Amino acid sequence: IHGSYSIDNIVIEKSSGEAFLPYFTATRLTVSILWSSLLRGDPVAELDFYQPFLNLVDSASEAQQQIGLNVDWLYVIDQLVALNVDRVTIEKGWIGFWNFDRNPAITAQIGNLAATAQNLSNTLKLDGPLFATIEANGDIFQSGSLHLKVDLNPSFQQVTFNADLQLL
Repeated sequence: IHGSYSIDNIVIEKSSGEAFLPYFTATRLTVSILWSSLLRGDPVAELDFYQPFLNLVDSASEAQQQIGLNVDWLYVIDQLVALNVDRVTIEKGWIGFWNFDRNPAITAQIGNLAATAQNLSNTLKLDGPLFATIEANGDIFQSGSLHLKVDLNPSFQQVTFNADLQLL
């Protein structure tokens, strides 16, 4: 038995201004229910993104800027998934940073991104901190690589974390 649903061809665009690129796209998002948590009566979801693209645009013009700092992303996720999220995976992701105000334009890209974030919700109601982990690997500018491992406690108001980042 497999309980899941998929959303294909997701596009999130800036609703006002003059954005050159969509803020976020994904070929597919699959939302699955973690069965062990469902049987305990506290269901949580697992999210799998396939080919997600995130375009961050810096600009002196507020109309063209799209960094996503003033957005309640937890609300956006709640609109897609009505459950707590325990695990998120990314397959064949891509992140681009752009500043078209500069001459030449500034671009930075991470491609072929594979990432997993797990233990994001404390569904077992364990006492003490339950650390979430994030591991990510990707290609930088098609000539280098990025390796990231983060342990964090998302349950504190001020997030506590330890990060190991390698750029090769």
